Amino acid sequence: MSLNGRHKSASREEFVAGVAALAAEVHDFHARWGDGAGAPGPAAQVILERIALLKEEVRELIAEVDRPDDAVVPADVAEEASDVLFVAIGNLYRLGGVGIEAMERVLRKNAAKTEQTHYVNLQTKKITRRGR
Repeated sequence: MSLNGRHKSASREEFVAGVAALAAEVHDFHARWGDGAGAPGPAAQVILERIALLKEEVRELIAEVDRPDDAVVPADVAEEASDVLFVAIGNLYRLGGVGIEAMERVLRKNAAKTEQTHYVNLQTKKITRRGR
């Protein structure tokens, strides 16, 4: 896959505003369609009921990037990635307070990663704990 062409980097403010607007619409979308937060039942059951939605969006994203290089349209890839994020945020919304607590834990965990504690694994492209 190649996303040929240059793209303008978003500022922190633009990026945060975009993600916040997406999250606000996830809330409004679920409220509009009667799919409230904190659905009854275990968290695993809530996610299992929604996993097909997430898989569908991921399949669409993969299909968009799995085109010949000259047919890949960065705006289309970004839209499909946004659909994946919309559904993923919807999963957290449906989990209610447990979803909020999980987001806070992930925020703290990632904010604590520094060059002293982690490094970029060039093979996996993953931020990895030093000493592993």
